Amino acid sequence: MLDTQIQSLTRNEGEQLAPVVKQLWIIQWIIVTVIFVPAVFFASRHYMAELPVRVPAWLVTLLFFLIFRLPGLLLLPKTYENWRYSINSEFVSISHGVLTRTIRTLPLPRLQYVDVSSGVLENMLGIATIAVYAAAGEGRVIQIPGISKERAELIRADVLRLKGEHGGV
Repeated sequence: MLDTQIQSLTRNEGEQLAPVVKQLWIIQWIIVTVIFVPAVFFASRHYMAELPVRVPAWLVTLLFFLIFRLPGLLLLPKTYENWRYSINSEFVSISHGVLTRTIRTLPLPRLQYVDVSSGVLENMLGIATIAVYAAAGEGRVIQIPGISKERAELIRADVLRLKGEHGGV
């Protein structure tokens, strides 16, 4: 069963996040960019003045933006396309990544609890994040962002019901 679930996730056959999560990711990208780009500019103006070779602050800032910020924005559609989750009677699994691929699976008998949360931006967009925690302090957490609030509560109830069928909770 686990092999089948992992194979389906690697083929992007699991459930996809709500499309509105792309708006959340763009807003988050803008916020981080608005904070870090000016910080890089002013820091480079200060520190480049002390170097023997003059590198204009605007050039350092442009390179920072092109190398560290722009790729995240350009890869956003592929990130959304590759984000999948799957919940069945035995496992909760996620799969995501563009340059590197992560597949994380948690067997239901090892599930301890499920959280549904939303920050300010998520509340504005009507979405939530589901966090599924493993038992025995394993530190393993599966987070599924960008789920509609209604769907998140249904998933939470389903996971807890399935967990109860495995003799827990």
